[in-house]
Amino acid sequence: MEKKAILLFLLFVLLFSCTAYSLELEDEDPVTFSIDKAKLQSYLVNNGITPEIAGFMAYSFLVLFLIVSGTVVSALYFFSGMYRKNAVQLGPVPWGVSLSMSLLFLLIFLTLSFQVLFGSLLKSGFIREIPSMTAQMLMSELIIIFVIGVFSVVVYKRYYWKLAALFETKKIREGIIYGVLAYVGFYPLYMLLSKITAVIAEYFGFQLKIQAVVSSIKDIKSLWELLSYILFIVFIAPIIEEIFFRGILYRGCKRFLGVAGASLLSAFLFSAVHMNLLSFLPIFGLGIAFCHIYEKTGSIYSSIIFHAIHNALGLAGALLVYRMMNVMGG
Repeated sequence: MEKKAILLFLLFVLLFSCTAYSLELEDEDPVTFSIDKAKLQSYLVNNGITPEIAGFMAYSFLVLFLIVSGTVVSALYFFSGMYRKNAVQLGPVPWGVSLSMSLLFLLIFLTLSFQVLFGSLLKSGFIREIPSMTAQMLMSELIIIFVIGVFSVVVYKRYYWKLAALFETKKIREGIIYGVLAYVGFYPLYMLLSKITAVIAEYFGFQLKIQAVVSSIKDIKSLWELLSYILFIVFIAPIIEEIFFRGILYRGCKRFLGVAGASLLSAFLFSAVHMNLLSFLPIFGLGIAFCHIYEKTGSIYSSIIFHAIHNALGLAGALLVYRMMNVMGG
């Protein structure tokens, strides 16, 4: 029964992802997310070191620092044999793969339903424009919160298990520290996976879009919009997504598939639901890293901090790049 549930759901996610990715590849006007070197040199000659240039240079040095220090941290982690040490055993949970897959199916079904609803309202003229990205992010997080709420009711009624148990740990501070170190150590691999994706896309002539939430950053026009992006991307999304994908999905699958199988499955699903081909491989790597640090520390705080730092750095980079593109004239 568990194997059939996994196979059927993977088939559903595969079809869903292929449809989303095929639409993405057909887009003839992908959003540019790079700075032209010739324009940058010309801008430097004419304007010198402006605040925009200074911010971009500081971010570039931070990236370089993370790559170098991350390589050192990863080398120490693997060559010292730390990765072989027994993980903190996360206690068994009463639910399994079937409930986990059902919840993810519900999540995808509700998400697609709202997209179809908004599309119908646009075509009918009931609404004249696509809801802002802030509204879309709010809706996405509310859907996940609703699904988590359904899960909480089900497991409490069936097994008397409370969602608060995910946060019951005496190692909050330790989890936060390990979350920071894990991100530093993983960063070089994340950059490598991103580069591999870019090389493959260029080789096959794909024109890939960046995630909609990233491309929409260029349209931020007020402090309120900026703060809403920070709130959703840096704080709300990491907490909600880690509760669902690691706290619920990973632990439910681990009961049947073991650590490695559950990590691969949850990472695949985590990456697939982002519906962005350009980010699939890097996000898949992130998903495995989130599971690994969660399993090693036994604290969901570690994966939440890891996730939040990644989103914060990505948001800061996008803001700086778009700012530079604007001041240089595109």
